[in-house]
Amino acid sequence: MGDDLRRILNDMFIDGAITPQQKLESIVCLPKHGPILTPADLRPITLMNSDYKLLTRNLVRRLRPLMDSHLPSTQYCGVTGNTILDAVDLQHAFDSIAREYLFTTLRSYGFSHHFVTLLQNLYTDTTSHVQINGHLDGPIPILRRVRQGCPLSTALYNLCLQPFLTMLKQHLPGVRIV
Repeated sequence: MGDDLRRILNDMFIDGAITPQQKLESIVCLPKHGPILTPADLRPITLMNSDYKLLTRNLVRRLRPLMDSHLPSTQYCGVTGNTILDAVDLQHAFDSIAREYLFTTLRSYGFSHHFVTLLQNLYTDTTSHVQINGHLDGPIPILRRVRQGCPLSTALYNLCLQPFLTMLKQHLPGVRIV
């Protein structure tokens, strides 16, 4: 089984051969607390293919040493020694990332063509099923956002956020931006 898994991960990493099934995710809604009266009482959790998660976990290990050189210590999530619990919660923040912006930003940081192309393969033509009352609906095409639940999401989100924070700091020099 180990040889099969190694072959699959090598096909994904080296050749960018990522199947539609590997990019498919399922969204299940779990109760936050108390009775469920409105959709806001539910927390959507994204479940992804194990092959996908193993590959992206490997990619984030390779990316993490580079994060400190690209992000200041004022960034929280994804920066060594900081925790998201110390930061402001930006509701639906991961959903707001346009994918072309993500790829352009990564190229501007100097990430390799292979790395950006691999991410494009991971993020292009992604779909999601939504589980409602035990039944899967969909598939629904996902056209934007970094994938919540993906090991790479926090790092990718922070890399996309940093140019905006830099611009704010330049245009609002007296304001402390964290």
